[in-house]
Amino acid sequence: MNKQEIAEIKKQYSIKECAISRIAGAYVDAEKNIKATFNKQFLSLPEEEIYKYLDIFKKGLSGIVGKNITTAEYDLAQEEKGSMHDFLMKVRNTKLENEELLHILYERIAEAYPDVSNFLIMLLYNVYDIPGRGNDQFKNVEASDEVYEYMTCYICPVALEKPGLVFDPVKADFVQKETRWEVGVPVYSFTFPSFEDRCTDIHHVTIYTKKTDGQFDDFSKEILGLEPVVAADLQKETFQKLIANAVSQKDDPMEIVHLFFWYI
Repeated sequence: MNKQEIAEIKKQYSIKECAISRIAGAYVDAEKNIKATFNKQFLSLPEEEIYKYLDIFKKGLSGIVGKNITTAEYDLAQEEKGSMHDFLMKVRNTKLENEELLHILYERIAEAYPDVSNFLIMLLYNVYDIPGRGNDQFKNVEASDEVYEYMTCYICPVALEKPGLVFDPVKADFVQKETRWEVGVPVYSFTFPSFEDRCTDIHHVTIYTKKTDGQFDDFSKEILGLEPVVAADLQKETFQKLIANAVSQKDDPMEIVHLFFWYI
């Protein structure tokens, strides 16, 4: 996805535009045990909850394209029957309504998650009726002839609220507040299939990471069936080391130029 396509999808995460039909998820503890699951029709939730969820969904597609947000491509071998690509297509095609498939996905994510902490796995299923655009780039709803059917999976840390004092009107006094487990902003998400050239592209997946330190590279390989996605910060660091080494070795300037073009 490019910047404009991401913005177009994020616009769907508002009360006015929202057409998300279902959300599902699992709460996983630090020992990788699935403690609870849920599966709900999204628009049947109380409006206050919908606002909270939509805020999380937006944050899972925020950041800089090419840095926090990358798009990875599947090759033909990675799309064979029995592959993770094949499995994710089944999850998407069943509209998050197949609990057996969802549980397999939850277990795979729980096992591969690279941090020792409690976290929430959350999925949404959406069908976006893609509006056509005229030469002036304004929406032309009547020209719509395609839909974008996709799911997004979010990984959100879950931590105890900070302790503190609150006022109890019954006791007319300040008391220790009851701490609860609170869902944080997403640290990772993937959207499958990707939204490319304003169309559904089953050969690509869009990945978001809050940090670009490469922590989730192996995680992406495991749960998406991809080769590791090298984060932008690591790419920059690797390139700088290659150039520094070439300069220190007093290589021919043309060799450094060739190195540059080979790397990009």
